[in-house]
Amino acid sequence: MKTTALALALILLAGTLVVPLGFSQAQASELTVPNPPRNLNATAVSSTQINLSWTAPINSTADQVNGYKIEIRPFCLGSFSVLVANTTTTSTSYSNTGLAEGICYEYKVSAINPVGIGSPSNIDSATTWTVPSAPTSLTAIPVSQSQINLNWTASSNTGGTPLTGYKIERRDSCAGSFSTLVANTGNTSTTYSNTGL
Repeated sequence: MKTTALALALILLAGTLVVPLGFSQAQASELTVPNPPRNLNATAVSSTQINLSWTAPINSTADQVNGYKIEIRPFCLGSFSVLVANTTTTSTSYSNTGLAEGICYEYKVSAINPVGIGSPSNIDSATTWTVPSAPTSLTAIPVSQSQINLNWTASSNTGGTPLTGYKIERRDSCAGSFSTLVANTGNTSTTYSNTGL
């Protein structure tokens, strides 16, 4: 009888160790990989940098998301490669620096938790800035013995960011080297009056 009672006590004790009092069924369930991040947005901010931002996955806190995997596809062609294997942070932004100018880059982001890596987000792309194309149709019109007015057509390709001005160079006597007349007009006007000639 003593042996039976002892065995029963051990079974009951083992049961309380496996499922402690107050331990809910939800807590006992196992984690799964996280949901995909949402609303990935890629924005070029210079000729060498693209900033990424996204929304954390649904249930990211309950799923214990602790980092993100970021993948990149240069030229927006071919296969993706790993840019960052694990950011080791819950931040939902990242700055990709050291890029080449005028190149299209595609990105996707996946959330990471203790179980593994979830499915990726949407794919988004951005093209790093480049220098603008040359203005066209420049004309120089003399309006007096001391003034020439310039007119031109704006650059057709701004390089990914709005134009802020124009550089004007002049070559006196139509010979020799050009010198800078105006380093930056500081506006987008496509006319200029060169006076004091």
